Amino acid sequence: MASELRSIDELDKTLANAHKVLVCYSTPWAASENSLVEKHLESFRPQFPDIAFFTVNVDAVGGVADREGVLATPTVQGYFRGAPFGEGIGIDAAKIEDLLRELHFQPELES
Repeated sequence: MASELRSIDELDKTLANAHKVLVCYSTPWAASENSLVEKHLESFRPQFPDIAFFTVNVDAVGGVADREGVLATPTVQGYFRGAPFGEGIGIDAAKIEDLLRELHFQPELES
């Protein structure tokens, strides 16, 4: 299961320290949709070990939805080297997988 980020500060630290990140922004009142997205993410996780998976409850983390441009939940956003790198809104597994593949094929950090 993806780790939950509980503050904007945690999100900022994660994005600053992780090379490739996928964040699922969700709300408790969209539990059935969130559950489907979480199942998709868990099924994709073994295929993309280079990507860190996280969740953020936008109702609990004030201001994060506005800052990250989340207009609906669930929203899945990719980040590459701390910068936004694509988005999928809703429970479309194919769209999530496409985003993961694009993120996966970004170059690794140079040593």
